[in-house]
Amino acid sequence: MNIRTLREKATKYRLLGLKIGAVGFIVLSALSQSGWEKQLPAFSSALFFLGVILATVGFVGRLWCSIYIAGYKNESLINLGPYSIVRHPLYLFSLIGIIGVGFCTETLLMPLVLAGFALIWYILTIQTEEKFLQEQHGELFEKYRLAVPRLIPSMQSIKSIKAPDEYNVMVKIWTKHLINNSVVFGLIGLLELIEGLHDQGLLPTLFVIY
Repeated sequence: MNIRTLREKATKYRLLGLKIGAVGFIVLSALSQSGWEKQLPAFSSALFFLGVILATVGFVGRLWCSIYIAGYKNESLINLGPYSIVRHPLYLFSLIGIIGVGFCTETLLMPLVLAGFALIWYILTIQTEEKFLQEQHGELFEKYRLAVPRLIPSMQSIKSIKAPDEYNVMVKIWTKHLINNSVVFGLIGLLELIEGLHDQGLLPTLFVIY
């Protein structure tokens, strides 16, 4: 199996895994309730507020990445904008967004669990991605790999950001990314609906999470 085929399979499994994970997360949220909500309401609200901020950062960051990568991902080695800060900014902002959604459950355990699973998942995905990029772009990618951090930005990479004055954006593809990324806010709204149903006694609380 060549690396391109392996990458395509990995992408399919990643999307399937995300869908299964989202369903599992919703079911778990529907059957549980935050222990902080009644004991420390102010702290519970602060967790939710933090979650909305992080989810928004993830959303905006992913849109920023999409400006540069939409329509170009398989054709060119993108090293501008967020891709000049880290090699995989899309996964970095996805991780931030996932942690944000976790905090929107108004718990501390949920974001930790989600972050752990997501980090392992993305590290495995990145390994496949980089093998593909190495095969596709050779020495060009090797120079990029040595110059730019993988997932966590450094002060040097932040200071060295490359932002062109003009960039040809494929609007149709970018709009599709916009719609797909907006799902995160629908998920947060669903969490609020679930919380309201619990408060009204319309959903059972099988266990409490802190």
